[in-house]
Amino acid sequence: MSSLTALALKRPLTIYVLMAIVVFAGLSTYIGLPRESFPEIKIPLILVSTSYPGTAPSDMESQVTRKIELELKGLSGLKELRSTSYDGYSLIEVEFNPEVDLDTALQKVREGVDRARPELPEEVDDPSITDIDFSRTPIMVVTLAGDFSIDRLKQIADDLKDELEAIAGVNLVRVVGGRNREVHVFADPQRLTAYGLGLADLVETIAQEHLTVPGGDVDLGRLNFLVRIPAEVQRPEDIGRFIVSVRNGRAIRVSDVAQVVYGFEEETTRARLNGREAISLTIEKRTGANIIEVARKVREKVEQRRASLPPSAELEVVADQSEDIEAMVRELENNVLSGLVLVLAVLFVAMGWRPAVIVAAAIPFSMLISFMVIAGLGYTLNMVVLFSMVLVLGMLVDNAVVTVENIYRHREMGDGAIEAARAGTSEVAMPIIASTATTLCAFAPMLVWPGIIGEFMKYLPVTLIIGLSSSLFVALVFNPTIARGLLSAPRGTTSKALGRETGTAPTSPTSRGLALYRRMLLTALDPGPPVPFFFLRNWLLLGVFFVGLAGATLLLLISMLLGFQPPGTLLAALAGLAATAFALEGLAWLLSTLALPFGRRSWITDNRARVLYSMGLLLVVTIFAYGKLGSGTELFPEPDPRAIWVDFEFPSGTNLDAQDALVRQAEALTANTADLDDMVTNVGSTGIALEPSTGGGASNLSRISLNLLKYHQRSQTSILTLEQARRALAGLTGARITLDRPQEGPPTGKPVELRLIGEDYQALAELADRLRDRLETLPGLYNVDHDYDPGYPELRVHVDREEAVRAGTNTQEVALAIRTALAGTEVAKFRTGEDEYEITVRLPPSRRRSADPIAGLSVIDEQGQVIPLRSLVRVEATSGPAAIRRVDLKRVITLEADVDHAAGYRDPDLRRQVAEVVEAMDTPAGVRWEFAGSNQEEEESKTFLSRAFVVALLLIGLILVTEFDSLVTPLTILVSVMLSLIGVLWGLILTGMPFGIIMTGIGVISLAGIVVNNAIVLCDFIFQQRRQGATRREAIVAAGLTRLRPVLLTAITTILGLIPLTTGINFDFFSGELLLGGESSDWWGPMGVAVIFGLAAATVLTLVVVPVTYDVLAGAVESRRARQN
Repeated sequence: MSSLTALALKRPLTIYVLMAIVVFAGLSTYIGLPRESFPEIKIPLILVSTSYPGTAPSDMESQVTRKIELELKGLSGLKELRSTSYDGYSLIEVEFNPEVDLDTALQKVREGVDRARPELPEEVDDPSITDIDFSRTPIMVVTLAGDFSIDRLKQIADDLKDELEAIAGVNLVRVVGGRNREVHVFADPQRLTAYGLGLADLVETIAQEHLTVPGGDVDLGRLNFLVRIPAEVQRPEDIGRFIVSVRNGRAIRVSDVAQVVYGFEEETTRARLNGREAISLTIEKRTGANIIEVARKVREKVEQRRASLPPSAELEVVADQSEDIEAMVRELENNVLSGLVLVLAVLFVAMGWRPAVIVAAAIPFSMLISFMVIAGLGYTLNMVVLFSMVLVLGMLVDNAVVTVENIYRHREMGDGAIEAARAGTSEVAMPIIASTATTLCAFAPMLVWPGIIGEFMKYLPVTLIIGLSSSLFVALVFNPTIARGLLSAPRGTTSKALGRETGTAPTSPTSRGLALYRRMLLTALDPGPPVPFFFLRNWLLLGVFFVGLAGATLLLLISMLLGFQPPGTLLAALAGLAATAFALEGLAWLLSTLALPFGRRSWITDNRARVLYSMGLLLVVTIFAYGKLGSGTELFPEPDPRAIWVDFEFPSGTNLDAQDALVRQAEALTANTADLDDMVTNVGSTGIALEPSTGGGASNLSRISLNLLKYHQRSQTSILTLEQARRALAGLTGARITLDRPQEGPPTGKPVELRLIGEDYQALAELADRLRDRLETLPGLYNVDHDYDPGYPELRVHVDREEAVRAGTNTQEVALAIRTALAGTEVAKFRTGEDEYEITVRLPPSRRRSADPIAGLSVIDEQGQVIPLRSLVRVEATSGPAAIRRVDLKRVITLEADVDHAAGYRDPDLRRQVAEVVEAMDTPAGVRWEFAGSNQEEEESKTFLSRAFVVALLLIGLILVTEFDSLVTPLTILVSVMLSLIGVLWGLILTGMPFGIIMTGIGVISLAGIVVNNAIVLCDFIFQQRRQGATRREAIVAAGLTRLRPVLLTAITTILGLIPLTTGINFDFFSGELLLGGESSDWWGPMGVAVIFGLAAATVLTLVVVPVTYDVLAGAVESRRARQN
């Protein structure tokens, strides 16, 4: 790399042109990068959905779900098979292992479903097979409300849909809500019976009469004519003229036995915006389109359309991902600019404006190069990529600080501009390459992070690796070239250099600081006079220190990654370790004091021992303090929610009007919620899915979405608002009401998610009820519920097969007659213009809502005689489960609960309490239980991160051994990693943050690569001094004094770069406002705290402990070699 620097210094104009290209291309790339909130992650999850209207959940399970599952259970790479059988609907979730290709998984599932298709009932619709694609989720939701009929609202929405779909970048617009047109053919059972007809005759007549059939073609001379038989009616009322039969020479028409009504689909859901009836439009963007640009055009079109509507109409954008993304990008851009200003200020104070500008130039150049590489990889500018750039912000100048500071030192020593740039860069080239490589090694293991969280977080290591590699290139090529032309020689260079190297003439604050550090370092390195047992003393000291430090660190990491807190067994183990260490120290002291009568001093006066044992004691004390004062662990942070969901679960079978009455009461009680922006209500469903696998739901579910003001416009935290809304709704009865928040980040399930598995569904349900009642009494848990609903009312119609056969019919004909009467049978399509609507035969609503809906129904036997259905069936009123859920072909009931993190409760503690409750209960035979949801993801993440930490340390050690060709130096350097944990734990204690399995875990792994950088540069200078003939002590002191400024500057710049994002305090350079807090700081704060406090502690301690450790280790090795020689 020194040759690359030399080439750059010989061709400065070429480098200046290259810089201009980087600026132009980088800015263009950044502006054109597509924006999105979270990365588009590919989940190997395939959904198989099958519709069979009017079929009970138990029948769906046996006739549809189980038959498809049997063909899918043996697929290679299958991780888990989950299914839910609803009333008339089956949903199977086929989850594959992360390494399985999504296209391969889709093909495997299609083949399995094709094999199962012949086993399914003929009336079943063809199964639909889809994958979870985040790119197909809506980016915006536009809601239309007003004092219009639902027909008029639907017409306006359809017109707006056409206009929005014409916008470049819009892929699809769906109209949600309202009711489509439908041609109803309401059969009159009495008239059908009077004419000797059945429902099947009516269905067959319409299907055979309303159609268009191609008749081939006819050649007439030189022309060829197509033949068509257009028999479709142009007006719905014309269907009433179809002849069903002829009796005694009289034509019996459809209008004689049924009423034809051109109306709307039956109402199954209702939607409101701020209390007014509403219809919504969801907008999906094209893959690769810039979401901000697409959303801007959509908003412009909405504004134009709003101007043409009557004043009573309300057209609002109620959900817009682009606003969140714009706010996030703006917040993170402000963090970058704020961090840049802070870094510049520190560099200016420490080095003057010229070196500061040269060093700071590394930030924009490195970032612009990174954006070009990111665009080349096809990545978008999402939250993870942007945070990664902020995390790397302070580190981007590390290499530049070391390089420019060393060039500046050579200028102080009197070297010319070119020679100073060449020599200064070549001296530090290998150290900064090694330090960059160790940092990359810390992040490299995260590239193979498995699972959904791994797909989500993989952008972090990729972006960091790109950014750090770019900064290395800038430090070795751009910075020396700029320094050659811009960095002038300071005045009094020789005396300054001499004063800094020797520690004399402390005439400035910097010189006085160096003199103070020199005295402190010499004091710490003072071994005292020689004593007997030197060999025993040193090696016993080293053994106790490293065994104690490494053991305590290892136990601490295991405890945090496994979710345990240090109290109990772990604290006892650490106490025993500390007692052993001090017992050994006491033994060594006792042995060494035997020399006192001979005038020797005890080895306990060795300051090096004091330093090392103080660090070991500090680490043990820190672990004890964290055990007592720490806030536990969490999987992901919980940022302040942007919305509050009020979910209603009504008893199964509750009709729409009854649900609506209670929901309206809740609307009135929450209308004055603090910081409320708008209220979206969905009755009979949970609304529109803005994330995969959310929204929709069973017909007994409803939801009120309380959308809040933007973060900086709120008067209080959203958590407090949620609690106020919960208290306001506490008195409502008639449904199970829960208040929740939309999930941020990758989907991981509830904090507490417990599966009860077995074949006896009734036994599972009874155990689930008992467990729910017991868990509701546990402090810290709320929204405790399970997914079993036993109250779905059923009318079971039992067919007397013998009577049916005697009557000349069968079970299938009886079942189809009942199905047509109640659920309806779609017989054809009515087309008008480009639209088409269903023609459905069924009983009128008044008959279907009667106490005995099959009264008056009949079938026709082979002789044409009318047979009343009542003579062939027996009706039984009962109830059955609203849904039957299975996991890997076993029936399952799942209990879920949220954890009150705001009150200080933590997931692992409550999961342990839940496990104790389950173990203490009388579990029926054949029933087992297991944790799922976020616990499963948490366990996988713990396992991976613990392995990643070990792999990172091994890779770092490999690089250090390769560079220094020694074991002493790598051991010395790795001490700084352990020291960083002191800062991490005290940072968590002081901020009250829990140890985040993901965020803090990544921070600790990142520190492993970051904190060794300063130690590498320090040790490399010691080696350089030793090669020049200096003694060990002289080399250590000279290296410490020489590298003090760059060590402090690299640490301070990294810390300052993270402070705006971590604290949420930054200046908005676009609006000129000072902002306090932010959603990004809520999300990424725990990682920032780990890096800031860990790096601060490691830097301060490294300046003393690393030199002392090296002195002891190197001295012990040299003494051993001397004895051997």
